Amino acid sequence: MCTSVFFMRLNQLFTRNGYGRGHNRGHFRRTETLCTGVVLCAYLFALISTPSHADVDVTGDDAHDTYRGTGALLLPHSWTGEATARTRIAHCNGCRWVVQSSCHRQEVGCNMGAWPACPAGMARFDVLFAEDKTTQPTFRGTACIGPHGPVTRHTAQARADALVVRALPALRPGAVCSLLIRAIPCGFVTGSPSRVVLPMQIFDADVVVTASANYQWLWSDGTRTVTKLPLVRKAFASSGSQHVVLSSTWQAMFTVDGLGPFPVNQSLHQRAEVALFVRNVRAILVE
Repeated sequence: MCTSVFFMRLNQLFTRNGYGRGHNRGHFRRTETLCTGVVLCAYLFALISTPSHADVDVTGDDAHDTYRGTGALLLPHSWTGEATARTRIAHCNGCRWVVQSSCHRQEVGCNMGAWPACPAGMARFDVLFAEDKTTQPTFRGTACIGPHGPVTRHTAQARADALVVRALPALRPGAVCSLLIRAIPCGFVTGSPSRVVLPMQIFDADVVVTASANYQWLWSDGTRTVTKLPLVRKAFASSGSQHVVLSSTWQAMFTVDGLGPFPVNQSLHQRAEVALFVRNVRAILVE
């Protein structure tokens, strides 16, 4: 059915395009009253809907140092509540939460009281949350929050996906033998590690990405070698120029301030080629 949020979004679009005045606004009110256009409802739903991952909605209130949102929230190590609560909200896509400055509690005072002081540039915030959107959020603990505000799992996921692509080591395939001789095996290396650990920073959170590669070698004779190892052995049955293609597929996970691991959704594929020359064995007569 058509809900008020659909029409609120439509009203924003009308206003943005100069249609929010005079008879056009009256036309919008008549449309809201009738709500009979099935096509209109479907269009509006598609317009405001988000991917299944992004069940996240965050709004800030600078005047009262308050953030309100839904979806999974990644609380830092400075969390003073139960460790299990910190883990639950990190995996709770349907959570509803409020993060507000601890200064509003007069009995505690501004960043004073029983809780440890926050690092420079950060302030202590109360965290209230409920594990469904119909329940009123309740106080669960406090945490030090930086100027960027609380970090949602959706935000961390998007940034980790983008950063991992740029941070992965490049493929540099090559042979370890100085000469390639027909029918004699030689070692071939990927030129990159098969497992990497990538520390990075997302806003005020420490993020660690761990990625592992699967490799596929496509040899010029049409055969393939699939392995997790950065080194393989290959013997060529014929001499002459050889063309080798190496591809890798990475699987990556990340943690945020010790929370996780969470999967990296970005598709991580690499490809490199190398041209080689294989020599023939020549018999040498000796007396």
